[in-house]
Parts: sequence; structure tokens; C-alpha cells
Amino acid sequence: KTSLGKLKFLNPISNASGVLCRTSDDLLRIFFSNSGSCITKSCTLTERTGNQGKSYWEDDKISINSMGLPNYGYKFYCDILSQFPMSEKHCFLSIANIDNDETKHILQYIFDKKYIQYPEINVSCPNIIGKEQLAYNLEDLDYFLKNVMTPYYDKPYGLKLPPFFD
Repeated sequence: KTSLGKLKFLNPISNASGVLCRTSDDLLRIFFSNSGSCITKSCTLTERTGNQGKSYWEDDKISINSMGLPNYGYKFYCDILSQFPMSEKHCFLSIANIDNDETKHILQYIFDKKYIQYPEINVSCPNIIGKEQLAYNLEDLDYFLKNVMTPYYDKPYGLKLPPFFD
């Protein structure tokens, strides 16, 4: 067992917001697994198709992706999370910050949703063509935290960070 703030978990194992949590079937499979929690695909304001061409490969030991955040939009994931019983497993909405105004809109929408606790803000997607990872630009990340997160969301949240090699 473990805890995060006031939330209690049967175990610390969770999926990452990535390639196998996009569809309702994917999320149901995770919700009814032995994991300690469930995290949605990082979502955007509207549906996104992601990068064109081959963007996912796997064999029995490894997977590689450059998907570009294909998702069905935040309302799709909010609707799914609202149907999961909160008493069984905590579920988290992952939000991809591609655009600050879009993130503000999503934060305002979820603010009073009791079934969304501790949203995850993805500031680390490396697969958006023409866009750097926000977390690697410390000036822009500081602006985002002070001017988007602080004024629009005063509840706990998590950041999905990339590895920092330097």
C-alpha cells in the first residue's frame, strides 16, 4: 500500500500516460487490472490524430513511439473517468500542455469535478512536430507555472517531466 497526499492506493504501480491508455477499452483494461491507479492518455482541448506514418513499434521486450499525442479530447476522458467508481481505484486525467490557453480552458472545466483528483500536466512530450518540450525551456516552464497553473488551478497537481540528462 502507498499514499499520495490524502489518496490511498493498494499499490504504487500505475500505467504511464502513453500508448495504451487512449481508448475506453484501454482504460477499462487498466482500471480492472491489479494496478494501483489509472492514468488517461495525455489529452488536448480537441481531438488530435497525432503524427502521420508509422509512429509505434514493439516486440516482446521493447516499444518505441513517436505518436504525437493522438487523443479524443479532454471531454472524452472526463466522461470515462466520471463513470469509474472512485472508491475502487484513483484515476488521473493527463493534460498535454500544447497551448496555454487550451490548458486554462481544461483546468477551468475540471476544477469542480470531484472524480478528477491531482491532474497530471504533461510538459514533456518530445513528439510534437515543431514544438520543444516545455520542461526543457525553464523560462517558459516558469511562466506556465506562474501564469497558467497558479491563477487557474489552486488544487494539487502533478507534472509529467522528461529525463534531465544535464
